[in-house]
Amino acid sequence: YKILFENYRNNNNKVSSSEISYLETNREKNFPSKILKYNEEDERLVGKMMVDTYHSIMEQDFYNGCGKDTCKWCSFVKKNIMVDSFADEDAGDLDD
Repeated sequence: YKILFENYRNNNNKVSSSEISYLETNREKNFPSKILKYNEEDERLVGKMMVDTYHSIMEQDFYNGCGKDTCKWCSFVKKNIMVDSFADEDAGDLDD
């Protein structure tokens, strides 16, 4: 959010920290919060991830899967075949 906010058009504001406020109470029945500080190395790393991800999306370069003919994900990605579920049908038998 820091990177997006600071790079939003016509924005000259800088972000030095942010705060996460939790919606559930802790053991002491308080709503905890956590302050996050940013450093340049983290910002460069996340910025690079954003650029790489955007480039992959624009190139439609997505995870190709395992390559097995019976794999539902591979069929979806390579052949655009819709499936009801990506759940492993054999995993349901493991409870028995």
